[in-house]
Amino acid sequence: MDKTFSSTTLKSKAVRLFFPEVCLECRKKIADKNLFCEACLREKPLSWHPTFVKENEFSRRFLLSYEGVGKTLFKAAKFSERSRARKFLIAHAKEEFNSLLTPSTCVLALPSRRSFLRKLLKKCIPRKQLVLDAFFMREKLFKPSANKALSAAQRHARIHGSLFLNTKHIPMAEKYLLCDDVFTSGATLERAGYLVKENLGVKSSQITLWALMYRPHESERLANF
Repeated sequence: MDKTFSSTTLKSKAVRLFFPEVCLECRKKIADKNLFCEACLREKPLSWHPTFVKENEFSRRFLLSYEGVGKTLFKAAKFSERSRARKFLIAHAKEEFNSLLTPSTCVLALPSRRSFLRKLLKKCIPRKQLVLDAFFMREKLFKPSANKALSAAQRHARIHGSLFLNTKHIPMAEKYLLCDDVFTSGATLERAGYLVKENLGVKSSQITLWALMYRPHESERLANF
């Protein structure tokens, strides 16, 4: 046994024993498995979304719904950089990618103002299959309020002339998996898929759009109510 690893593990367990983690949601009760308390999980359950969805031109795949404690979990990982939240999401994303990837799959990351998506993909995807600079976007779109208060049509129009493909950085592959952290209107991923299809001369069936979180539309929430 690795003595360093053993010592670190024991220290970590001792810290959790005397200073247990509180729930990421209510921030009051003791967290179950270092994330959320039982009460918050019952009231706002974690909603998994691990199914293929075929809409419009490309297949889509999402891991979690951006609602309930899932929303809190994502914010803790991306914006607060909470280690336990990041580890949880990376572990489950890795399981999902293991079922999606083949040796001939190329994974393309969408641009992001924060480093969260890039770090997650680097932990989950073999280096030779991952392209982190496949796309670039005008800087002004990354202002905090850039896309707020825009309708779906306005988002698509804004993205249409602002997202570009670095064709020189992308190898030819049988399958392309385009990855983003949150899927809202689908404007960015759909445009990215179109750019890959048109510039690389591949079929729509060779492209899958993937997002860690799917943000349900209001009509979907009402339908489930």
